[in-house]
Amino acid sequence: MNKVFEMFQFMKEETEGKININIHTPQGPLDTLSTMWESSNFMISLRLNPEEVIQGLEKVTEAIIYYIKKQSEILGDDIGQYNFAMNYNHRPKGTGIGIGEDIIALISPEAFKILIPFYKEISAHFGNLLIHSCGNPSHQLDNICNMEGITGLHLSQLKPEQYFDKITKALVVQSRNDWDDFKDVEYFVKQAKRYKLRFNIQIQSLEKYMQVGDHTDSYDLDLVKKMLKQVKNVVNILYDGS
Repeated sequence: MNKVFEMFQFMKEETEGKININIHTPQGPLDTLSTMWESSNFMISLRLNPEEVIQGLEKVTEAIIYYIKKQSEILGDDIGQYNFAMNYNHRPKGTGIGIGEDIIALISPEAFKILIPFYKEISAHFGNLLIHSCGNPSHQLDNICNMEGITGLHLSQLKPEQYFDKITKALVVQSRNDWDDFKDVEYFVKQAKRYKLRFNIQIQSLEKYMQVGDHTDSYDLDLVKKMLKQVKNVVNILYDGS
């Protein structure tokens, strides 16, 4: 951890506050714990010996809270808006801290409930949670929507039709990552409007619209401006009555 803290202190001093610095947000408590455990034994313990898992979650959650707080001390109070490894763009205030919990796509809704007190503990420290998960954790949406403290959702591989209709509370929905073109973005925005969801759009995967030829590490500023204008035009769908 100390190496991370030293790097953030260095970056803050070198940038003199002119560039927003993302904190490093660890995976969620269960994801982190599962990487310390042989996979099959972990799943068996989750099913047959949940008290062992709970003991591990207590220690991991304590470490996560310390790790994020320490970075906050170094970087300042805006970390909640720029804090998730797969989410480099600004998102609305009130969505708290982001954590990645890919493993919830693999466990049952009943097993998910073991996490609730630990999510509440993290949320109490940082003002709500944005939950990220790869895979398809749509079967967990009842748990997520019924839990206080979760105010943001990033299901990076799902399309709107796979889960928007299952959301039953006010959430900020972070868009998926892999846009093929602007028609995908337009569809996402229209569906968010249909279900009255606040949302935030990631544009990293639209990089092909701003790169120079086939050079994925070379971008043209004019093309970047053009791409951002196209995204803005798409978002205006929310306001023009279409």
